[in-house]
Amino acid sequence: MEQAGGDAPAASDGAQLSKLSSVLNGLESGAWAIRRHVQQAMNAVRGGTYHVDPLQLSKRIIGEATGPA
Repeated sequence: MEQAGGDAPAASDGAQLSKLSSVLNGLESGAWAIRRHVQQAMNAVRGGTYHVDPLQLSKRIIGEATGPA
């Protein structure tokens, strides 16, 4: 890779690819964690064991409605 206006490489391609790979792996791990959490919630709903704390829910709704836009 070349910098605009010069022939010197900005950084080694290997280092850039390594960093990109690390970021993508982190995103993939996060996506798997979210999928696992959603699956657990779905199983709890299906099994009748999912319960919502009404106080927490109401606080969250009010907080989102009155929070910064």
